[in-house]
Amino acid sequence: YDYAIDMWGVGCILVGLLLRREPFFRGKDNIDQLSKIIAVLGTTDLMLYVQKYNIALTRDVRKVIAKQAMKGHTTRKQWLSLLLNRKQQQQQQQQESSS
Repeated sequence: YDYAIDMWGVGCILVGLLLRREPFFRGKDNIDQLSKIIAVLGTTDLMLYVQKYNIALTRDVRKVIAKQAMKGHTTRKQWLSLLLNRKQQQQQQQQESSS
C-alpha cells in the first residue's frame, strides 16, 4: 500500500464533484465498475500495469478488457469529452422534464 491508491480515490472524488456525478464510476458490482473505469481510462495503461507487475487476470476481467477494447476504449477519454457528455445529459433531462 502506498499513496497512489489515495491519489486515485481523491481523483475519483474530484471528478465526481466536477461533473456532479458522485460516485463517478457507478458499478453494479466489481466487474461492472471495472468496465466503467476502462470505458473512461482505456485498456492500454491497464495492460501495461498488469504486465509490469505480472498480475494474473481472472476470466471475467479478461472478458471485460476484451469487450471494452472491441468497443474502441483503448485510450483515455479527453476531459473535454466528459464535460460535453455531462452537458448533453443535463440538456436532455431538462427537455424531458419540461415535456
